[in-house]
Amino acid sequence: MNTLIMKKLFLKILFVLFFTSYAKSQIADKFGVNAGLSYSNQLWKYKLFSKTTPNQTYKIGLSSFIFAEKNINKLLGIRTEIGYIQKGFKEKNTPKFPDGNSVKIIRDNLLLHDIALNINFKIAPLHFRFTPYGLLGFRCDYMFSYRNIQIEEVGSGLVIDSYSDITQEFKKLNIGGLIGLGVEFNDVMYLELEYNPSITKSINEQLLDIKDICWEIKMGVNINKLIKN
Repeated sequence: MNTLIMKKLFLKILFVLFFTSYAKSQIADKFGVNAGLSYSNQLWKYKLFSKTTPNQTYKIGLSSFIFAEKNINKLLGIRTEIGYIQKGFKEKNTPKFPDGNSVKIIRDNLLLHDIALNINFKIAPLHFRFTPYGLLGFRCDYMFSYRNIQIEEVGSGLVIDSYSDITQEFKKLNIGGLIGLGVEFNDVMYLELEYNPSITKSINEQLLDIKDICWEIKMGVNINKLIKN
């Protein structure tokens, strides 16, 4: 089975799981919203030169999700989330034109706008007023738009999108893992730190591989528990 078929099959399974849980939201133990900040970068690996991420560094973005959660037993639960997250990277150094003309950076962030679908197992071995837990699962990202880094040649005023030739080749659909730690307060609110390593590549060519890297911190509210309280 080739990679494209596997990704399509995986995406279909994730959407079926997600929307089934929401269609039966009356049996969900918790549902609500969360929002936070993403801290993302991209790993650029030039195969010919064995050079990795020469000019990229981390950037801060936004994220927001809706979720539903079902307890399997006292130790284990499953959570499905769908929402929006910003990924990409920040330009680390000022680029230069080959002729030596001065360059001014107009916009130093490559911003990727993604719809994300998460399927997580939630592991909570201890239950207190402040309940710690771990998350282990998968994330599926679909890039529906992007905003490129822009530079201006000072002499001529010419404005250029720095990576337009590469971003046009980015794969829209990517799959990654999801690992997280969190703490829940009185079963109503929670705070989480997540790491989202990519499994698939945004670009996989003869000379260049590109993978997303993303951390996320977010605060969530269990709306049904909040209403009951």
